[in-house]
Amino acid sequence: MDEIQRVHPVLDYDFQKVNNPPQDKIQITWIGHATVLVQIEGMNILADPVFSEKCGPAGFGLQLGYTRFRCPACQVEDLPPIHVVLISHNHHDHLDSQSVKDIAQLYSGAKWLVGLGNAKFCKKHGCKDVKELKWWEPTTVGAFTFVCTPTQHWCQRYPLDFNHALWCGWVVKSPNYKYYFAGDTGYQGELFKLIGRKYGPFDLASIPIGAYHPRYITEFQHVNPEEAVEVHKDIQSKISVGMHWGTFELTNEYYLEPPQRLEKQMKKEKLDLKTFFNLRIGETWVVGENRDYNPPFMEREKEKTQTLSDDPPTQRPDDDPSTQKLGDDSPTQKHGDDPSTQSQGDDPSTQRHSDDSPTQRHGDDPPTQSHGDDPPTQRHDDDPPTQRHGGDPSTQIHGDDPSTQSHGDDPSTQRHSDDPSTQRHGDDPSTQRHGDDPSAQRPSNDPSTQSHGDDPPTQRHGDDPSTQSHGDDPPTQRHGDDPSTQSHGDDPPTQRHGDDPPTQRHGDDPPTQRHGDDPPTQRHGDDPPTQSHGNLYDDPLTQ
Repeated sequence: MDEIQRVHPVLDYDFQKVNNPPQDKIQITWIGHATVLVQIEGMNILADPVFSEKCGPAGFGLQLGYTRFRCPACQVEDLPPIHVVLISHNHHDHLDSQSVKDIAQLYSGAKWLVGLGNAKFCKKHGCKDVKELKWWEPTTVGAFTFVCTPTQHWCQRYPLDFNHALWCGWVVKSPNYKYYFAGDTGYQGELFKLIGRKYGPFDLASIPIGAYHPRYITEFQHVNPEEAVEVHKDIQSKISVGMHWGTFELTNEYYLEPPQRLEKQMKKEKLDLKTFFNLRIGETWVVGENRDYNPPFMEREKEKTQTLSDDPPTQRPDDDPSTQKLGDDSPTQKHGDDPSTQSQGDDPSTQRHSDDSPTQRHGDDPPTQSHGDDPPTQRHDDDPPTQRHGGDPSTQIHGDDPSTQSHGDDPSTQRHSDDPSTQRHGDDPSTQRHGDDPSAQRPSNDPSTQSHGDDPPTQRHGDDPSTQSHGDDPPTQRHGDDPSTQSHGDDPPTQRHGDDPPTQRHGDDPPTQRHGDDPPTQRHGDDPPTQSHGNLYDDPLTQ
């Protein structure tokens, strides 16, 4: 315990700062685990309050569950007047019976905001002003707006109430600031990008980084530090603070590993290390002020990591988070960059950029995508594309990032006189235009010029594969085509710009349309589809 106190101490609670927060800035205090006190423009907001020694079911004189190895920074009676309490879900390490009772008794005027199905529990334990919200539903408290947003998690408090209540994150919008509390969540890139587009950028975010090993158990309910960085970028957070670690021993990773892996991932992506970091338990920090970025739990001497100055991040609170830099180095990945080169759940200690891995590089053949994958949620006017990591780019619809698909690209990127026989099977087709001369596009029938031993793609982006000539190769019959109408030597059709382009080239992975489904009827100028990924995560404002 002495060693834990040395490397992961609990700081003395700063009553002076907590009781006198600045009225024109954001101040945050990490009380422990997922419990944070956020003070924004005169409003005191307490999220996922857990102050008990144990978190778990209790009854018949027994208290089960997990025991703290780090005490909370304060007790309920030490808190300032609480105006709003946010509850992300009903798991015992986020919603504690005794803590709810104590807060309801001491701060009876507090407004409790909970996901659908959780109000009964709060009222039973003494809360007077409780409001349940559905996903994407907003509510106002004074001049503040609170929005209940989806996360990827689950709920259960008793043996027979599995998923009888909603789990969620919270968007907080004050007159001048935006704050995001993620609660508990696995990584769902399309969802967090949608939150970033609708409500970001955020001035501050609290993102979980711990309780992630082993991954075969936790992958879909808890992000690891690498995925937490993706959430930080997806929601367009200017400053993020880690939570959900260093308090309860919920999983098997080394208890100081989460903040150390987080910093390594930020450095790997050349992001400013001071834009996503971790407070010490009991630390109260005003966003934008100096602080100690070298707490003992970083074990810099042991890990041989660089010591950071106490200066605030180089990014000002009103800067675009997509321009975050590490020192003087320019970032290698901005918020709109292709995320396909980054794995979501891989352990960075075993995977380097140069290692062979399942991550797709630019120019490689796209990974195989199952027939049942949900289509991307990107609408024609969205920016950037919300294609999932590892998704098949062949399913990208018109209206995606024009840098990768354009009818007016510089013709210097593909000349009619170029020898298409030198085009390898996995070359990037994004520079190929719809209107190019098909006679200059068909590969040579000479197999000596074919790269990798594979059949070269004989169909241009936009050509009708049913009439494409392959020389001696068999016809590239599409699923559902009538083979009797397929010709080997016909000229390619004059496809119009608004026609549905085929989603499968010779040699590509199969399209996401399942056998028997009706083909999409949407054309380039039509309204975007109203169905996004997964009916639970659909944004009602787009339906």
